[in-house]
Amino acid sequence: EKPASFNCFSMERIQIFVVLLFVGLCSVQGVHTLAVDRNIGRSKQAANLAGAGIVLKALYNHTMKTDECIMAFAKEYCSQDAADRAAASCAQSSNNATCAKYPQTCIRYIPTNSYCYSSWKDPRCLAPEPENCYWYAGCLEDRFHCGASGYPIAYGNKYCRRFQDAICPELSDGGKKWCLSTRQCLMESSIYLFSPNNTNTNCAKLEDIEFGIHPNCYTSGNPSFCQLGITDIMTIVKHFDAGDLFSRRTLQQFLVVLKNCATGPQDARIEHIQQILVK
Repeated sequence: EKPASFNCFSMERIQIFVVLLFVGLCSVQGVHTLAVDRNIGRSKQAANLAGAGIVLKALYNHTMKTDECIMAFAKEYCSQDAADRAAASCAQSSNNATCAKYPQTCIRYIPTNSYCYSSWKDPRCLAPEPENCYWYAGCLEDRFHCGASGYPIAYGNKYCRRFQDAICPELSDGGKKWCLSTRQCLMESSIYLFSPNNTNTNCAKLEDIEFGIHPNCYTSGNPSFCQLGITDIMTIVKHFDAGDLFSRRTLQQFLVVLKNCATGPQDARIEHIQQILVK
């Protein structure tokens, strides 16, 4: 009998690879915003929200792809002045003359009711909120300053927000529970990095540490990744960038997850995953 052919681009294989990129897992519920939707002009209501802040949203995405804008939109601002400075920096980098002169014509201000992290030294950085993806920018990025292409913004924040906004609400009840517990695990497993005695971790090492955390968080909850159904995995895969999906780190995490599924309480699921891979 001939061995089954191995199609590395089969949808089922991609489904498995996707989950391993799952880093900034977001919660089932998103960061709520107040009923304020102004296309032009600043919102003053955020100033009256104790512990809350302001986020920025682009009105014209095609002019808002610079590093300055990526950073500006990833953060939550605890003061109007901080939001204004970030908006101005983004607008100046946009190559849009009108936007550069009048930032409020291309950037929207939205007050939030989520907690605003003032800096990485904020005590709440050590107790992440389940629904607050701004932890990646307000705490992790503020601690290590890796920039728009570094792990906290380019991966942690990006996928936390993507899962929060587009993926988690579409998952099954079990998938939603996994989504929440895994995101919580990813954040809480990084808390030790905020120690003042941690002086040896640079951005490259931070990325290694964070990706090393992922597999155990994927498989340590109840339910585990090993218990996710195909429908949930297909929902996840369609939202991942190809460059992340087929990266070297994905394969490394995939192998660790397989090992965890084989040696953990979900032994029976390893056969299911192997069958998917050879299709």
